[in-house]
Amino acid sequence: MKTVLFSFLMLSLVSCSTMMHNVKKNNNFTERTISGLLEKNGNVFYIRPDLGTFSTVWTYSEDKIEIYKLVKGKVREQKEYPNNGISNYQIPTSKELGLDIGTHCSFVLGGELFGFKIKRDLEIQDFGWGFDIECLTGNTFQSAFLNKIVADINTYNMWNIQYQ
Repeated sequence: MKTVLFSFLMLSLVSCSTMMHNVKKNNNFTERTISGLLEKNGNVFYIRPDLGTFSTVWTYSEDKIEIYKLVKGKVREQKEYPNNGISNYQIPTSKELGLDIGTHCSFVLGGELFGFKIKRDLEIQDFGWGFDIECLTGNTFQSAFLNKIVADINTYNMWNIQYQ
């Protein structure tokens, strides 16, 4: 009986350790991808769970959207689609976006993190919130910019990631 219990405990510890390694590996790779795409196009968007081994990162250029689905620290899928981008949209302040999202969705700890970084002039503006992604993708907001991002998340199935 003690041998079975010890074996179960050891297997659980190894499994948990592997999971946390994969979470850290994916978070680090996601951050590197975010930095590279921000440098390349001046904007980058992302969705990732607080403790997950997967994420989606995307960027807009003048005439296309590039989408990267990351799993366990590797690019699982990369796609490009024709897209008008975000240059025609006024980007609200962080406070305005927070109020707009907060009207419909509750901010939570341990949920999904949605955020983006945009270079304006010589500054990088960094926006990020934690909440239930289904709430974000299931609502219409006051901000045309935010509605554009939500429409693209839904159109390109950005949150549909295989968890392997």
